[in-house]
Formats: sequence, structure tokens, C-alpha cells
Amino acid sequence: QRVESDPTPGRIVGPVPRRVQLAHAKPGLARTTDLLVIQPDTGGQAGDLDHRRADAPDSQPHAVPFGILGSMVAKPSSTGLHPQALVEGRVRFVLVEPQTAGNVGAVARALKNLGFSRLEVVRPQCDLGAKQARMMAVEATDLLDRAGVYDDLDAAIGAARTVVGTSRRKGKYRRPHYRLDLFSVEMARFAAAGELAVLFGREDSGLTDRELDRCTHLVYLPAADAYPSFNLAQSVLLVAYEVRRAWLESTALEEGEQDPPAGHAEREAMYRHLARALHAIGFLQDETVEPMMRRFRRLFGRAAMTPEEVQILRGVARQMLWAAGRQGTGGGSDEP
Repeated sequence: QRVESDPTPGRIVGPVPRRVQLAHAKPGLARTTDLLVIQPDTGGQAGDLDHRRADAPDSQPHAVPFGILGSMVAKPSSTGLHPQALVEGRVRFVLVEPQTAGNVGAVARALKNLGFSRLEVVRPQCDLGAKQARMMAVEATDLLDRAGVYDDLDAAIGAARTVVGTSRRKGKYRRPHYRLDLFSVEMARFAAAGELAVLFGREDSGLTDRELDRCTHLVYLPAADAYPSFNLAQSVLLVAYEVRRAWLESTALEEGEQDPPAGHAEREAMYRHLARALHAIGFLQDETVEPMMRRFRRLFGRAAMTPEEVQILRGVARQMLWAAGRQGTGGGSDEP
């Protein structure tokens, strides 16, 4: 290994173990190098760099958004935003019927601590402008003032392409149920590809099954069995921290790295269309529609389907409705 001085201001060059080179190399590099180069992109600040690296022979370099190997330079995003700010701006935290103003204020503070700014509230059961909320928010009252308030969960989810629900309860229709710390990298990846919404339920009862049906993925916090229920603000803090940590520790999350998933409204329209088609061909009965469609939601949700893939499934549903109509089994219109 060698250490090469680099006169470029703000750039650090140092040795990297061969094992780490192979683990971090990206397709398309013309050559392999044993130098770690950390260089800010044009949207970054010098203070964003982490200059430290462990001394152990096999230690991996600190994976920051600006880490590159060889001649691969981290480019500014097409939006002109700093990559970290891009991800943070694409994550919305949705509280469903929060009951305590102090909890909502503490949520706002936790989000601002970790760089997030999008707070949405569905049918709040408390006054978001109450003294207790503002006292707990401390210097995050601006998040309270900007928080969106909705009567409908679908409206709060809005343009989100991935919807992650938080729930400590597991069950037959709540699988797969991912452990938060093991799934946070995927959450950051989804945020890099398109908007991400994370749902949190009521302090006393959490999210209902029908609210969880709106989610593409479910996560839980690995709590002690003796007392697994977290305070609302604690839950938001832990989720926000894990998403931020996952982003900061990965160099692989770049805008445009993967196709954006279909939007929430597109998926919901597909589920209605598919349910109608499956009912028309006799696969679903009145009493089995809800539990079976819940399983389809879990199946298709974790596939992170693109808009084109959603349209393929809707084409299948349309053909089933047409065939059922020809057989006289009630196909009717092909629209849900």
C-alpha cells in the first residue's frame, strides 16, 4: 500500500485494504486503486466531511456521501441539493390521531435534531398549538407551525412512493415485519429514489389493520418483551435516527440509482382494480376479500413496483374482467 499526497484543497487520500476495495468497488471503474479519496461535491460543505478512519488493518473507511474510490467522484444531485438534504426532504413523518400535545411537540424537536422537516398529522386529538406542544418542541416550533393537518390518511401520505408503517404487534397478516435497524438502509434507499412516508399510530392503540394496509412495508423496534411499547416521540426519534445513520454510512445511495416506485394513489387504484377482477373470476369471495387482499398488499408492497409494473398488473386485471364478462360472470367495466 502507498500513501499519496494530494494538493487539492479539502481532499484526503489514504491507504485502503484490498478487501475493502473489492467490497466498495462499483461497476464501470477502469482500474482498482488502493487509495481512498474523500472529496466534497459542489453542493457540500467542508464541515460535512468525516476525516476519521479506524486504524485496524481490516477496518472499512468511514462511508460518507462523499466517499469515492479511484477516480469516481460523488456528483451533485440533478436537483442541485446536497445529497443528504435531498433524502431528508423526501421523508415525511405521519402521526395518526396523536392524543397528547406534548408528544407532538417532542416529535417536532426529534425531527429537527436529526435534520428532518416534514411533519404531517391526521385527525389530531389535541391542540398542536397548545403551550405544552410548543414547550416540548423548544426550538422546533417552526415544524409545528408548518405541520400539515389532514382528515384523511391517504391525503397525508400524498405523493409518497414508499409507505412504512410502525407496529410492535406481529401477526398472520403483518409479515414480513422488518426490524428497524436491519431495514433502515432500504428506507434510506427508498427516500433517495422517491418520497418516503413513515406512519405512527395512536399512543394507546397504534395503527389499525386498515391503516397498515396502506403501507408497503412494516417495521418494529427490537424492544424488551417485558415492556415493548415505546412513547410516540421516542419511536419517531429512533426511526429518524436510523434513517439518518443509514444514509450517512452508505456511499451507495445516490439519486437515480434505482427506478422510483409507483406512487401511493397508483398502488391503491391497482389494488381496487385487482380486487374487483379477482372477485369477478371467483378467486375472491365477499368474506375473503379483506384478508386475501391484505396478503396481496404485503406481497406487492415489498416488491417496490414501478409505475410500469403497476400498469402491467392493471392490464392483467383488465383482461380478467373482460374474460369474466364474456363468460357472463359479471366482469362489467374494467375500471375499479
